[in-house]
Amino acid sequence: TVAAAITYALGAGEDTRQAAEGAEVSETQRNLAQAKAAHKAAQREHKRLLRALHTARSALREVDAARGRAHCDVQPRRQGAQCESLSNLRRKSSGGGTSPEHESPVKAAAREAAQQQS
Repeated sequence: TVAAAITYALGAGEDTRQAAEGAEVSETQRNLAQAKAAHKAAQREHKRLLRALHTARSALREVDAARGRAHCDVQPRRQGAQCESLSNLRRKSSGGGTSPEHESPVKAAAREAAQQQS
C-alpha cells in the first residue's frame, strides 16, 4: 500500500546513494593509486637526473684540471706560483694513483687532451 510504496522508494533511494558513494570511493582510490605511481616515477627520474648531474660535474672538473695542466705546461714561467703549486701536486700524486687501464673514460679523455695540447 502507500506506506509500503514509500518504504520501497526510500530503500531504493538509499541503495542508489550507497552505490554513488561507493563509486566515488572507488574513483578516489583509483586517482590515489595513479598519483602514487606518478610520484614514484618522478622520484626515479629525479634520482636519474641527479646521477647525470654528478657525472657531468665530475667530467667538468676533470676537463678544467686537464686544461689547467696543459696551460701550465705550455706557459709555466708566465703563470708563476699557480703552476708551481700544480707541478708540486702532480709530483706528489704521481707516486701512486690509478693506472691508465683502470681510470675512468672521462679521466682518460682529459689526460689525452692535456697530452695533445702540450
